[in-house]
Amino acid sequence: MAQENNFELMLTQLYQQLEGDDDNEIAISKKIPHPKINSFARKIHWENYYPTVKAMNRDFTHFQIYIQNELGINTSLKNVMNIREGLIMHTKCRDKQLKSLLGKYYSSYVICKSCGSDDTEMDKLKDIAKLYQIKCNSCLSTFNVV
Repeated sequence: MAQENNFELMLTQLYQQLEGDDDNEIAISKKIPHPKINSFARKIHWENYYPTVKAMNRDFTHFQIYIQNELGINTSLKNVMNIREGLIMHTKCRDKQLKSLLGKYYSSYVICKSCGSDDTEMDKLKDIAKLYQIKCNSCLSTFNVV
């Protein structure tokens, strides 16, 4: 009887994972908020763009350009004078797609390749157009990313 209940529990968890009901399906970091988006006819308003980029300790324009390049879309700030109001993306995309994009950016441009810490800083290298250097504050290693 106990084995049957255990099997039922495991089966239920498996179905939840397959259906995507699990909120932790893309675990980026506990300090980075999940994207809050409002969908309109032909665009999406990412409401918590400012706190998300601020939590990653990255440049707002670098992340905005990354989104544009990965999704092949145009983006604009909702209010140029106040970045806290969010980002407008001129496309239709799903919440899962945005979380996946955020996870890819986080693993490529935030996480230290040596120790896995997210306590890093990114600086643009002088005299080289699109090369950035990421410095880890935990293990003091540096690496370059495009």
